[in-house]
Amino acid sequence: MTSQRNQLVRNGYLAIFGNNPPHENDQRQVAACLRDLNYYIAPIIESCRQGSVEPLDQIIPGIKEMNNSLGYPNSWFVTFYESIKQNHGLTGESANVVNSYLDYAINSFS
Repeated sequence: MTSQRNQLVRNGYLAIFGNNPPHENDQRQVAACLRDLNYYIAPIIESCRQGSVEPLDQIIPGIKEMNNSLGYPNSWFVTFYESIKQNHGLTGESANVVNSYLDYAINSFS
């Protein structure tokens, strides 16, 4: 999953905003959004490494608080993590492990 990180982030961005994001003409805004989404994939990877939801538990409350203060819907994160789940390309036990942490994140934002 780490080797596909940039593509997973790009797919997640497109899943959230479609082909016409609200800031498509501002490349700085697009780059900032992709940077931020890249940050939100990190706790999934770290949870897999640690075998624990602790990295997710540490970041999800802050994301929810930020979403509330900025008026961003939590559904964006559900869509983002669902996109990763659909596109990571893993199989077998690796897929089961990653999917369990993605499901945890999805349920936390649902």
